[in-house]
Amino acid sequence: MKKLMAIFLLPFLGCDFIIPLSPPNDTPWEAGLCGVWEQQEAPEGTPPSRLVVLPLDSRQLLAVFPAHSPDTLFAKAWRCAELAERPLYQIEWIGSNKGPLATNRVFQLAAVELRGNELKIRLVNPDALGTVPHDSRELASLLKQVEGEEHLFRAPMRFRKLPAPPS
Repeated sequence: MKKLMAIFLLPFLGCDFIIPLSPPNDTPWEAGLCGVWEQQEAPEGTPPSRLVVLPLDSRQLLAVFPAHSPDTLFAKAWRCAELAERPLYQIEWIGSNKGPLATNRVFQLAAVELRGNELKIRLVNPDALGTVPHDSRELASLLKQVEGEEHLFRAPMRFRKLPAPPS
């Protein structure tokens, strides 16, 4: 069971960048992102993982994934750009339920598609950039160069929003 969970979490555990594309800005996050989301393609024999998204303020979100797990990770996320005609969110992993992360590679970028109660997240594949960016400007330039490439994103993760419990 732990091995299956580790395989499932691999896209999140292997953070991709040591630098952010941008710091938090004044762009608001998309309405509808907050809530509890259940993954649609869980590995066979494991219960679906849950993603909890909460507002930190009008610009930043708190993401908890997988919620209710011994391997829970916590991240701040903010909308930072548009890429391949999708809203792009900067993810900064800030810790786990076991404490601080043991890496300086704490940043990821995710294209987010929200349609009603369906959420599709596609992480940027750092291998598509061809080199390791050293600063935010270089990262932005590399992303623009490969924007139309098919391998720019990893396989999508699909979630369905769970209904709010009755109050």
